[in-house]
Amino acid sequence: MKNPHFRLQHGTIYLFDGVEMITGYRRLAFGVDLSDPDSGTMMKYGEEEMVQAWHKETVDKLTKVDPRWAKGICVIAQDNWPIEEIDKFINNTGYIGNWIKRNLPDLLTPSTRANTPC
Repeated sequence: MKNPHFRLQHGTIYLFDGVEMITGYRRLAFGVDLSDPDSGTMMKYGEEEMVQAWHKETVDKLTKVDPRWAKGICVIAQDNWPIEEIDKFINNTGYIGNWIKRNLPDLLTPSTRANTPC
């Protein structure tokens, strides 16, 4: 995709590729690997239901191989993402990990992550 970026219009977040609209999201979610608390890697993004389905499938597969691999895979979703932040999530590797450190630091602690949708 060339120059992916997001816009908020009429309460919906739209993904654009340069100038053309690709798709819209009612509730945008991100699948993140927090296994390494110093980075945080975005693995998937899209409509929340789709990312939750990806999460379940991924965790199931990883758990069959080694349960430790699945422990850091999380989904974060909310209705009011700042557009400038989600553009950085998509375009800057590791940025989402820094955002989580600032805004959701409890996700970085495995003992508190047990109470989240990870």
